Amino acid sequence: MSLQNSKNLLWILLFGTIWGIIESTVGWVIHLFHIHYLTPVLILTGVLCMTVTVWKTNITIAAFYVALVTALFKMSNLFFITIQPLSWVLAPVLHILFEGLVTALIIYSLQATQLEGVKRLFIFNKRK
Repeated sequence: MSLQNSKNLLWILLFGTIWGIIESTVGWVIHLFHIHYLTPVLILTGVLCMTVTVWKTNITIAAFYVALVTALFKMSNLFFITIQPLSWVLAPVLHILFEGLVTALIIYSLQATQLEGVKRLFIFNKRK
C-alpha cells in the first residue's frame, strides 16, 4: 500500500486530527493548571492514534505522519492562546515529533520480528 492512496491519507489525517485536538486542548489545560501527572494520558492517546493508523494503512511511517499532523495542531496554540509562554508550545511539539519517530521505529522493529515470534509462540514442532 502506498501513501498516495486517498484512504491512507484520510486515516492519517483523521487520527492526526483527533490526537491534535486532544493535545491542543487537554495539553494546554495541563500546563495552565500544572497538573502534569495527566501527561501520560496524552502520550497513550498519541500511541493509540499512531498504532491504529499503522494498522489501518499498513504503512509504518504513517505513525510519524500522524505526529506531524498533531504537531501542526499543537502549533496553532501559538496563534489562538496568547497568554502562554512559547516553551509551552514548542517543547510539546518536539516531544510529539520525537514520540512519532520512536513509535514508528518500534513498530518497524516489531514488524520485522513478528513472524518469527508468532512461530515460536503458536506453532508447535511436530514430533516424528
